[in-house]
Amino acid sequence: MGIMGSSAADSKIVKNWREQPPSSYSLKFDKLSHLNLDKYESRWFLSGGYNWCVILRLVIYPKGNESDNGSKFISMYVEFDNTSLTSTTTAECEFGVDVTVASPFTKWEVVSFDEEPSNPKFSLLVENFSLLKENPYVSNKFSVGGRKWVLELYPKGRYREDGKCLSIFLSLADSETTLEGEKIYVCADIRVLDPRGSNHDTKSFNRWYKLKPGQGWGWEEFVSIAKLREAYLDEDTLSVEVEFKVVSTTKCSPTT
Repeated sequence: MGIMGSSAADSKIVKNWREQPPSSYSLKFDKLSHLNLDKYESRWFLSGGYNWCVILRLVIYPKGNESDNGSKFISMYVEFDNTSLTSTTTAECEFGVDVTVASPFTKWEVVSFDEEPSNPKFSLLVENFSLLKENPYVSNKFSVGGRKWVLELYPKGRYREDGKCLSIFLSLADSETTLEGEKIYVCADIRVLDPRGSNHDTKSFNRWYKLKPGQGWGWEEFVSIAKLREAYLDEDTLSVEVEFKVVSTTKCSPTT
């Protein structure tokens, strides 16, 4: 484990006895193979216990930090929140490693990946599509993986609004309440269904949501309006489906 920004050339060993037990934080991944990130940052947590404390977080590189010669290893660092360091705390500050028989952690987070979420599909049927004036057109809320979601359709496009392409995004519902620093991973398929057969227009994505209500992932140019009218509209009715394959959940200690 390293200190972000530290240099091995500047390090030295200081041996000392102390009465205060070490501060501890636990970060657990239920299935590390699903962590398709170069770097994962835990939530911030406090460490100290005197009349001062510092704010820290764990930074994990599942495939190793190549810039720190960590290739083929799992790299782990402790990162400081610089705003929590004052001139007083910096002057008292010592770093070390404790080897102890640890009691149960009081500060922790566990990241789990559910590969078989219950009720993984949600379908949206939009009648009189050509008459839609809303941009976006937002579906009713639906629940998957313990969170509420919505599908957002932009008949005129989400950014350019030139009316040439249909934009589709999967977003967290505005009513979602979240914890600071919490993240959720989603692997899903979004389809515009072909009413005449099985030639559905399907796109897949896997993304980390930082759990800000209203945040969404999707495509600005999911399908052209011309192709949509020719192949996927039946009696001016549009059918869209989202299917979740993997959803992560993060459980945390009440206070960190």
